[in-house]
Amino acid sequence: MAVLGAQLVLTLLTLSVIQKLSPHFSFAKWILCATGLYRYLHPTDDELRTLAGVPKEKHTKGGGGKGNKGYDARNGTGQFHIPRNLEVQLETTPVVARDVVHLRYFTEYQWLVDFSAYAAVVYILSEVYHYYFL
Repeated sequence: MAVLGAQLVLTLLTLSVIQKLSPHFSFAKWILCATGLYRYLHPTDDELRTLAGVPKEKHTKGGGGKGNKGYDARNGTGQFHIPRNLEVQLETTPVVARDVVHLRYFTEYQWLVDFSAYAAVVYILSEVYHYYFL
């Protein structure tokens, strides 16, 4: 019974630490954001237009009648076509916390990694307790 009591106390202490640390620090978030991962930034529409040689469309102001042959009158959606073999240089940027929070299953990943880390800490502390006091 004393062994179960010590492990229960260690678990409750770790639970208290988890509750205080989890909003400010996450081992899972640190693994993704501080270990040197980079992501590519997609090019803007203006950069793609310049590389593809597509002329910049002019928006016409006015009543929108038959004489209005502006950008939206031709293709309505604001889309333009670029060739597939266009050489585009993508810029890289380090992955930060605001990039990973929106990933699918990130909350499950964060919970699993953090829980595993804290469970390992509880196990190690209980083994140290067993070694020295039992």
